[in-house]
Amino acid sequence: MHQIAHAVNPGVRVVYVDYDEQVVAHGRALLAGSGRTEIIQTDLRRPWEILDHLEIKRLLDFSRPIGLLLIATRDEVMGLFGDFALAAFGLVWAPLWRPERPVSMETARRIWFYAGVGRKP
Repeated sequence: MHQIAHAVNPGVRVVYVDYDEQVVAHGRALLAGSGRTEIIQTDLRRPWEILDHLEIKRLLDFSRPIGLLLIATRDEVMGLFGDFALAAFGLVWAPLWRPERPVSMETARRIWFYAGVGRKP
């Protein structure tokens, strides 16, 4: 992802976040010496740890626009809902969530993200 971002804007800064120790170790090896791209180990379910991390503070300027890309498996996304009850339509491919017109599964699967609504019981 950082290669794409840097191709568009060489000055862009990218921080990856993962909770898996092996993923982070591998990522650090791949990103060594990049200067504008880092990976940190923490859990997305603890956003305060992400925001307080020294690498985040060093690389990201919160007075400027920041983009967020969340990549996870469907099961991981389900886990983010925690104690929230999913609405009747559940967690679905984004194009299938309240579409304005019929959408085939073939079309929906081309979009790589899910949509859902959770309600606090």
